[in-house]
Amino acid sequence: MSYNTINDYLESFKFTTKTQDIIAYVTNRHYKSLAVSLKFSEIFNTTGSKEIDSSSNSFFYKHKETLIEQEQQVVNNKLHHIFLQVINQTTSSKLYIVHKFPIIIDSVVQAVYTCMLPYGFPRIPDLTFITFNTNYYARPLTSEYKLTEKQHLILFFLIRNHSYAEISSWMSAFGHTISVARVNEHIINLKQIFNVSTRVELIDKALEKGYYSEVPLGLLQEGSYLIDDFLFKLKVVQDYSIPVATPEYIKPTTPERNRILYLQEAKLITQDISNHIDKISQFYFHLDTPVYFFDDKKALIAKTESCMSLGLDSHESKFLQEIISVPTQTNNSKYLQVIQVNKGVKIFIVYKDTIVNELKEIIGYSIRISPYIMPSIPLIMEKVFNVVKLPYSSVPEEIIFTKKQLFVIYFYIRNFWNQRISQVLSEIGFKMTSGRVNEHLANIKSKLKINAKNQLLDRAIAMNHHFIPRELIKTGLFNIDNTEIDKWIC
Repeated sequence: MSYNTINDYLESFKFTTKTQDIIAYVTNRHYKSLAVSLKFSEIFNTTGSKEIDSSSNSFFYKHKETLIEQEQQVVNNKLHHIFLQVINQTTSSKLYIVHKFPIIIDSVVQAVYTCMLPYGFPRIPDLTFITFNTNYYARPLTSEYKLTEKQHLILFFLIRNHSYAEISSWMSAFGHTISVARVNEHIINLKQIFNVSTRVELIDKALEKGYYSEVPLGLLQEGSYLIDDFLFKLKVVQDYSIPVATPEYIKPTTPERNRILYLQEAKLITQDISNHIDKISQFYFHLDTPVYFFDDKKALIAKTESCMSLGLDSHESKFLQEIISVPTQTNNSKYLQVIQVNKGVKIFIVYKDTIVNELKEIIGYSIRISPYIMPSIPLIMEKVFNVVKLPYSSVPEEIIFTKKQLFVIYFYIRNFWNQRISQVLSEIGFKMTSGRVNEHLANIKSKLKINAKNQLLDRAIAMNHHFIPRELIKTGLFNIDNTEIDKWIC
């Protein structure tokens, strides 16, 4: 179902965002606010107003000129575009992946729909930790210690397992020149603040308290940046005999009409839930979002046309049954879904929402599916923020790595030190001593004809930073409500 007027669309926007935690707003062709979601109002303190820039101190007011230019780009070429927004707060910067879609009625762009997804710098091994039920993954911020700007910056790099010398180098690259000795002094102070005695304990406690995805103020310049060209799919590697291939980069396409496909006969569907489905599907009409609809007995009623783009084929029924069978504790439950499809592995984030009537009775469920697509942080740092230059060396195809060598590479290129690699691999069932990790690293460097850590890290980026060895991610459905996993999805 489509809509005939902009008012029809706004009605479906308000109806859907009332129950789904979507940070979104709608503007007309001249950047005048037409509607904002409840979640947007809650986060940006616009309660009672449909204006997105109701305060002169807001990001949307300060950067209005840039945002108007970006919306005009969407209007002029009738294309969906994706941006990274850096919004400064008191002690940190919040990052959002921002999708802007043209709302086209009768071949004319009538409005622009903007959806903001909270983003945190990704830690791909967390996918391993979640599926292996290992307690190492990053969590939402639960308590905030009083840190200075430099302490916050140093902690940001420390919990990514950088050495003191590397922290000094990275801080300088971001414009905060600091000596190794001074880094050491700050880390001593951080141990006291967190009431720990070792570096490992400091990292563990910072992860536990939710500091991994917190971006310190002063790291990135506030603003809105086009990142259409920097999105890729994670690759699960099943053949270890060759180096990892180039990532599959994803670009936004012209929005297609996302029709609703009813799978049950109309007489089996109550008028009440049918009205809900029609309203929700109107909202997703231009968004190419796969959405499935179930009745209160958990029978599949309908789905949007874009569900076919997931490529589930004969696996779709089992995939959906696993999701709908999980008891829903709260509305807006989130899951990580990893499934084997033929010879490949697909990774999704799943949002399960209840559909309720005016009496607050559950009359059905909607399930939104997001394929796991991430932005390339190295490319963004090079192309957008001009912080680093990527290495462009290649790896000869005749080089062969063993399975365990790729296990070590997987963690090592993400700055896990040798003892930590030994610890996490052993805990998830691949027992390996620290000495054996060193032997694997020596053999890897020998094969690549290099001898330094930074050379290996550079070459690993050239091999690619996006792969997950098949044995290091389990298939299944995993609840991620108290994790940061969904903050990486684009």
